[in-house]
Amino acid sequence: MQNTSKDGYTIDGNGVVTDAPAVEDTEVPAETTTETTTPQETPTQPEVSQPVETPEVEQPVETPEVEQPVETPVQPEEQQPVETPVEPVQPEQPPVEAPVEPVVPEQPPVVDTGKGQAIANAALAQVGMTQDCTMLATNALAAVGINFHGWPEDYAALGSWTSSPVAGDLIIYSGHIAVYIGNGQAVHGGWLGSQTVVAGIDCERALIGFIHVA
Repeated sequence: MQNTSKDGYTIDGNGVVTDAPAVEDTEVPAETTTETTTPQETPTQPEVSQPVETPEVEQPVETPEVEQPVETPVQPEEQQPVETPVEPVQPEQPPVEAPVEPVVPEQPPVVDTGKGQAIANAALAQVGMTQDCTMLATNALAAVGINFHGWPEDYAALGSWTSSPVAGDLIIYSGHIAVYIGNGQAVHGGWLGSQTVVAGIDCERALIGFIHVA
């Protein structure tokens, strides 16, 4: 096999370069090798985990269950109606005035020559004697010639009823008789037992009326 030339290079039949062109020395810049410093890894100490304090959970205090009292329904008390006693209304009574006996000044009996005055004088002459009322009237009438004796009401037959009495008239009461002497005064027999006295015409017996002796 023949040698072959190419680009100044001679290559034999075996493909080996037998002749090469001269090579000029050319400064090849030295390669700057940048040395990279690999940081050394500091072995990492495994972090010790601090134990985490688990907050103590406060256990709930079990409150004992209080049994609620069973409320018994209260029956409302039935109120009985209260009866208010009704006081009877008393009719207003008019004030009772005590009878006031009129004070009649004592006056001497009027001297009269008439029959009535003679009867009055005869009655006055008997004051202080012990006798009943009918004997007083009988004795006084005898002074004018009238002879009569009976129950008190019977003396009404000796005269007439009058509303304007004068001295010598007879005063007829229920169960009693007296001789009127004027000025609201009379001679009573049987007074304070059996006494003959001068007093007012008012007494405990009911007044019937006055008799004017005829």
